Amino acid sequence: MPSHSITVNGKDISKAFANPFVDRDPSTGPLTPRELERAMRQALAMEQEAIATYEAIAENCADPNVRERLLSIAREEKVHTGELEALLQHLDPQEAAAHSEGQAEA
Repeated sequence: MPSHSITVNGKDISKAFANPFVDRDPSTGPLTPRELERAMRQALAMEQEAIATYEAIAENCADPNVRERLLSIAREEKVHTGELEALLQHLDPQEAAAHSEGQAEA
């Protein structure tokens, strides 16, 4: 099977899709608390993008079986966002207070 790569500005970024820390030297040890917080924010953004993608495809899909399955997958991604938000609040105690403040303002 041929190997496919994704090149941006002459740099192969294929591995970055599987590992956002592909350029990070693992010998430096585990992620710092700040790196871990950023990773959770990135993962949360990816889940939100997945939700929007699945819902958009479902809205434009003629096959009701495919549409329902995509909407089910989108609901699963929403569960993942809740899990990631809980992890983020654990890593950044100010996060919960900011969420509460935002909800009160809405």
